[in-house]
Amino acid sequence: METGIVALRIDREGFVALRDEAEIFVIRRGDPADWEVVRRLAVGQRWLAVHVPDWAALQVALPARTRKRRELREMLRDAAPVLPEELVWTSPRSLDDGKAGVSVVRRLWLDDHCVEVETEMPMALHVIVEPTGDPLRYRSPAVRLRNRLTATIVSGSLLVSAIALALTARGTPPSEQLLGFTGLGATPSVSATLLKLGFSAPAGTRLVAISADPSGSVALELDAPDPNIVHRVMAGQRSLGRWTQTRQVRRADASYRVTYRASPVGTVRGHHLVLPLAARSPGEAITLATSILSEHARAGRVELQLTRGSASASNPLVFGVSLAGPQASVLALADRIQSGTPAIRIDNWRLQPDPTGVRLTGALVVPWMLEP
Repeated sequence: METGIVALRIDREGFVALRDEAEIFVIRRGDPADWEVVRRLAVGQRWLAVHVPDWAALQVALPARTRKRRELREMLRDAAPVLPEELVWTSPRSLDDGKAGVSVVRRLWLDDHCVEVETEMPMALHVIVEPTGDPLRYRSPAVRLRNRLTATIVSGSLLVSAIALALTARGTPPSEQLLGFTGLGATPSVSATLLKLGFSAPAGTRLVAISADPSGSVALELDAPDPNIVHRVMAGQRSLGRWTQTRQVRRADASYRVTYRASPVGTVRGHHLVLPLAARSPGEAITLATSILSEHARAGRVELQLTRGSASASNPLVFGVSLAGPQASVLALADRIQSGTPAIRIDNWRLQPDPTGVRLTGALVVPWMLEP
């Protein structure tokens, strides 16, 4: 058997085992036989490098370099399209223009992969971003669990320790079922919102749609034979803060459509996105953005419908969008669009069942600038 340190690279379909930066083995997610091969290759290793590919990281330019964590978080709060609470990042590095740059990765997306790695490969993880090789300031799920348990044991609460262990034992990525809504993926902003929601429709009711307005406020629409069924369940919901009933309509079949809304979840804010699209005119910007979005859809095998965008030299492009297909494919495509280049945000979105699986509608906001 060959010897040498084995590393893993996160891939779109799973993982790739590396030795000396060369790919040696493809690991399908959730496949015990593949993981057994990698465990044999890594016998004797005390730690495992996990490479985050460049397509999963966003490069953010900051006005200055700092080593202070609080200052760095404040700069990221203004410069990144996602709030710092949803991100992990590298230490700042100097850029040619005197500014600083960091690589940022969505925390939930990384946690989703690292949970599987730590389950199958019980060793310390060292997570780095390609192609720079910069380490991420990141504590893996297992490390965070150990820290929580240590604090819990010091405080003397063995009951809380048992609860934390029980929750972690169930902490594998949840199944993807639209009408169950126990969780729908692991990446902001659409799928992170759904994951935070963790909502399961009560028996006898039907989930009509989940939507979010530009402020980030999330709404649930349900049909029920008796609205009190919904009221009892929503009274105990605290996943996204306090829920408020905003509408109740009696339908022709004597059932009720009830709408509840939660306060903004704050996964995305503002129009200050990094790496804008460069074009010589608004028309060219629309053409380039349309081409990029169409390529994303072809790669994801999802039906894409775009309403022609509007643009001016001082405002971002705005497209109407509709994505339809299998639930996992639609959410994966939405995440690829938002984590690719240029940075794109999906605003005012709505997710609902569709004959093909699910349909996601909303507005795509694409920052752009005049090419110098």
